[in-house]
Amino acid sequence: QSGIRCDVYEKVQQLAEVGAGLQIAPNASRILDALGVLAALEEVWNEPERIDLVSGSNLKRLASVPVGVNARTRWGSPYGVLHRATLQQAAVRKEPLIALHLGTPLDPVADPLPDRDRSGLIVGADGVWSRMRGLIPSSPKPAFSGNIAWRFTVPGNQAPSFLDVSAVSA
Repeated sequence: QSGIRCDVYEKVQQLAEVGAGLQIAPNASRILDALGVLAALEEVWNEPERIDLVSGSNLKRLASVPVGVNARTRWGSPYGVLHRATLQQAAVRKEPLIALHLGTPLDPVADPLPDRDRSGLIVGADGVWSRMRGLIPSSPKPAFSGNIAWRFTVPGNQAPSFLDVSAVSA
């Protein structure tokens, strides 16, 4: 929107539905709306009625956070879940000032940086362990916390009987 060209370097060869999905919180959906891509995402994402946090050892619900209509009412923007590739398709591929380079990991140690004359901004979309991080002054080093979280969805008609799915929309 500001007329700045951007090159996004993605190490995967193609945008595919692998890995974890994304949770788009209301603060992020508000930004996506300002960028003009939220309407396209709302057509393909899911807005769950709630988020349940459950124990990994016995699947008992530890907490439940209402979202869905509640997110729109409380925070003024929706909460949605979708796959990363869906977001990339909507946000990156439809913007002519963004050039997406698939199968092109950035490695500032082995390769020189791409031509900066072409772009006002270079994005290395290669995760928390990116080697590009070292080029950012005072950037913190990533550290594994020792915690692991698993996210999954269960269709209401397939949920174990001990999970209350009465508030889950199809």
